[in-house]
Amino acid sequence: MVGSVHRSERYLSYMPCSALGPCPDCDGHCCYYYAVAVTGYDAYIIASTLKIGMEQFLVFWPERKPTDEGFKLQRAGPTFTLGLNKGHSRRKQKPCIFLVKLRGGTGRCGIYSLRPQVCQVFPAQLQGGEVVWREKGRVCPKRTWSTENVDLAPWRLSLLRMELERAIQRAVVRRWNSLVDSGPEEGYSIEQYFAYLMKAYERLEGVRQEVTGQQMATMIELQGEIAPAPRGPATPKRPRSNDRAQGTWRRFMSQVREQLRSPALIPSPA
Repeated sequence: MVGSVHRSERYLSYMPCSALGPCPDCDGHCCYYYAVAVTGYDAYIIASTLKIGMEQFLVFWPERKPTDEGFKLQRAGPTFTLGLNKGHSRRKQKPCIFLVKLRGGTGRCGIYSLRPQVCQVFPAQLQGGEVVWREKGRVCPKRTWSTENVDLAPWRLSLLRMELERAIQRAVVRRWNSLVDSGPEEGYSIEQYFAYLMKAYERLEGVRQEVTGQQMATMIELQGEIAPAPRGPATPKRPRSNDRAQGTWRRFMSQVREQLRSPALIPSPA
C-alpha cells in the first residue's frame, strides 16, 4: 500500500538526480529569473510539512489567458495562478523565498525535498514521449545540459507524475470555481482559497492511501496518453493502454471528485 509513505515517495523516489547537470556549481540563476508557478498540492505539501501558512510563501497573479487550472475569487473576475514569493535582494531580480545563499556565491534550495514539481523536472520536458531539455527561455549556460550518459527514465517518470498532479489540480480548481460562482456576490478572499486548498488536499490524502503502489505506477504511466500533446512537429502516435488501466484512473478521479463535493469544503464567511 502507498499509505503514509506516499508523501515521501512523491518527492524523493521519483526525483531526477540534478547532480548530473550543472546545478551543483550554479548560483541559482533559475531561482532569480523565473516566477515559479505551483500546484495546490505543491503548496499543501510545503505548508503541512513546514507547519506554516500558505500566505507566508505564496503569491498569485492573473493568467494572461484563462486556463482550466486558473482559480477565481469573484464570479466575473479573472483567473489566477499561484506561485512562490520572492525574497529580498539588492539585485534587480529577486530570489525565490526559499533560496539559501552559501559561501562562494552558490545557491541552494532551502526546501529541496519539498520543492515544487516544476523545479523537480527543470529543464526537462516531454516531446513525442521522449525527454528533451528545454531550450527556449532557459537561463542555464549553453551546452551545460546533455542527454548523453544520463538515465532519462527518472526524468520521464517525474514529468508524467506532474501531469497526474495537474489532472487532480484541475478537479480541485473546478470545484472551487463552482463554489465561487454559487457563492456570495462579493466573492472570496485569497485566504479563503488557501483554507480550501488545505482542506481539499487533506481529504484527498485518504483517496491516495487507498491506491496500491502498482496502481499508482499504472496511473502515472497513463498520463503519457491522456496528457495534452505537445505543440510542434508531428510526433509518433502514443500507444494505448489496456482497459484496466483506464478503469483504475477513472475510479480514482471519481473518488477525487466525490471528496471535493463535501460540504466541509464550502468556505466559511469572512
